[in-house]
Amino acid sequence: MSLNKDVEFHIRNNYAWTKLPLAIKQLLGNSQKSWEKAVLEYSIRNQLRWRGNVVRHVIRDERKYYEELLQYSREHLMLFPYHLSDVMVKGLRVTPFSYYIGTMNDIMSNEKSYDSLPNFTAADCLRLLGIGRNQYIDLMNQGRTKTVSNPSCHSLAQ
Repeated sequence: MSLNKDVEFHIRNNYAWTKLPLAIKQLLGNSQKSWEKAVLEYSIRNQLRWRGNVVRHVIRDERKYYEELLQYSREHLMLFPYHLSDVMVKGLRVTPFSYYIGTMNDIMSNEKSYDSLPNFTAADCLRLLGIGRNQYIDLMNQGRTKTVSNPSCHSLAQ
């Protein structure tokens, strides 16, 4: 869902549903549910901090919000949210290393090309994991030969 620039402006500026101008409410079909969905989508897509943002009124559970944010970030091959590392590492116990291990496991198990990684994510994977394009290809080939020689082996994680 692509949000209207005016709707995004009001989300960025932490407007509550009750304080939204009538024109913005009409853009959302006068639906508070649509507003909450837009707030959540925008906040997660832009990796906004839960505290100090309007999203805290939509999702009351901070941990659940950050778990959804991490899941979205991994699914969309985004950079680790370093600006939220205080919450990610201390609260959720997810380090950049474990985040990228999971990301690499996901793309390898889906047999995606290394080139499907955005450049900055690939650079971070190389920096933290030591897995560049050539290492990725080697790992994929090793995984394929293990699967061929041992049909009971279904993933690289085993």
